[in-house]
Amino acid sequence: MLPSTASNKGTRWPRYALAAAVVFGLFCVAVSLSVGGGASPGEELESPVVQDVVVSTEDVEYPSGDALRFEGRPERVYVYLAVQNLPRGADLEAEVRRAARSSLLSRLLPGRGVVLSGGGEEQLDPGGAGLSGVVKFEVRPRGETLPRGSYEIEVRVEGEVVAHKYFEVGG
Repeated sequence: MLPSTASNKGTRWPRYALAAAVVFGLFCVAVSLSVGGGASPGEELESPVVQDVVVSTEDVEYPSGDALRFEGRPERVYVYLAVQNLPRGADLEAEVRRAARSSLLSRLLPGRGVVLSGGGEEQLDPGGAGLSGVVKFEVRPRGETLPRGSYEIEVRVEGEVVAHKYFEVGG
């Protein structure tokens, strides 16, 4: 009997091990897409123009408390901006984004999401260097209730980001 002189080309992975690795990789991608991101509930004030950002389900002049988490799924949430010395005629904008906690398939379906509306100047008073008071926005769903997820409100004055507010809707 002659000895085997063929070189060993390395260990071959069994096909089931390769298939398991592919399935695990796809699972990791699916989980990362469905979990959603977003910062912890709270706020970041980046300019003295915005003194406070409050979210509430109360439709009042200014709520007594700030809710960072909503256990149920409210029909709408009000965002109150306390501003000071906002330049007259300045372009004040707010945008809402949602990081969904849903499957990839449900994100592809139409009719989901939220709308940000309002923002009149009815509660602003002229002061020395500009307008001061409260500006109220309404976050409402395109459906019946706000979808679950982490929300971010970004506030800009003349295109410059001045504040962020983060809150969660669940239940």
